[in-house]
Amino acid sequence: MDEAKFTQEEIEEGRSAAILAYIPFLCFVPLFRWKDNRYAYSHARQGLAIFIIELIALILLIPGLAVLLVKVVLTVAIIFALIGIAFVLQDKEWKIPYLGDWIDRKVKERFREEEEHFT
Repeated sequence: MDEAKFTQEEIEEGRSAAILAYIPFLCFVPLFRWKDNRYAYSHARQGLAIFIIELIALILLIPGLAVLLVKVVLTVAIIFALIGIAFVLQDKEWKIPYLGDWIDRKVKERFREEEEHFT
């Protein structure tokens, strides 16, 4: 990760919000209240992705094989959340392998669409 893209001020101001990003349901706090802090917002996007994965896992609670799948997915989501918090505490950015870049592309595409709509 390239931590140089965040100022030390952004990191310090956004640290608590970045931690909230990895706690289920609370990921929405930095998404809506900390949009102007790139550090917190970056972690919020990651936390939202983990939250969506957790929701999908909970929806898939079908007896049998699905229970095993849910346990694996939730365990991975918890591990990713803990890794995210660990990186926040080290003042670093972290991207979920494979998914992090996809999230960034989708968010950028969405903002481009909104800008084009209003211009």
